[in-house]
Amino acid sequence: MAKIGQCGLIDPMIGLQSLHIKPSLLRTIGQIETFNGLWNGLDDHTTGLNLLGDVAAHGAQLKSLMEPLKNRELTLDILLALHKTFCPGEDSGALKNAETNLDITHNGQHIGTLETAAPEDVPALITKLLGWTNEALLDEAYHPLLIIAVFTAIFLQISPFQNGNLKLARFLIVLLMLKAGYRYAAFASLDDAFDDHAQQFFDTLAAHQASIEEGKPDWQPWLACFFSILAQHYDLLALQINSGIQTKAVADMPALSIALIDVLQKHKRATMKFLIDETKGRRSTIKLRMGELVDAGLVIRHGAGRGVWYSLI
Repeated sequence: MAKIGQCGLIDPMIGLQSLHIKPSLLRTIGQIETFNGLWNGLDDHTTGLNLLGDVAAHGAQLKSLMEPLKNRELTLDILLALHKTFCPGEDSGALKNAETNLDITHNGQHIGTLETAAPEDVPALITKLLGWTNEALLDEAYHPLLIIAVFTAIFLQISPFQNGNLKLARFLIVLLMLKAGYRYAAFASLDDAFDDHAQQFFDTLAAHQASIEEGKPDWQPWLACFFSILAQHYDLLALQINSGIQTKAVADMPALSIALIDVLQKHKRATMKFLIDETKGRRSTIKLRMGELVDAGLVIRHGAGRGVWYSLI
């Protein structure tokens, strides 16, 4: 299979202009956007974040580490500094000077190997990729998660460093998501999601390389894989939040709030009338408590007016 430099991929936008976003991908993007909105509500309430325990502390630490970079363009100097920090070793902080391949493994077993850019091509390729990514995030012609997906695929096919390219790619995904307003990104690791998708990850990157070599770039398989990884990423946080609701956070809630959550856990969804019937509470008090749970990012309000119904995240 041809390397990225040899097959002419010098413009990350190749093939994107005619990209048709499938309904399944749109649904995943919508789910991520919904969760991000809920998380932002949770993030604005310290008591809500306490639901995550140690996860909150870890995420806050990683987020604070990335904060100085959030409003800065991603440059080659920043990339080199990040590699030196997160991938220590003899070759850390310097672009590769010898041929390397990208090896994909799962639970210690080898899945496959992708050829990557030749060392002499790396400076021009990575500089162009970084420039396109910065411009695309500002331009907003494409959805930011689509831009991050494209960045990740090309970054890994370039693999600008002698080692640590996959590890750094995962960090850069989180950083770019924070830059694009996805504040939850730092609070769950991408490692397990990448590992669980190892075979699909290799197959779709290899297919993308082959499509470029044939002169017919096809982003669909890779995008399906990447967004499946992102879906698993936020699913992990949603499970942790729900687990938190069932443990220490419940002890600090008003009794009616606990009862309302219990109804939603049992029935999955509920209207205001159903909540009144089940809890025997006053409508005004239930409305107040449900508003608090929605504001804290623990409950989703669907619809409007008399058609409103509620569910847990």
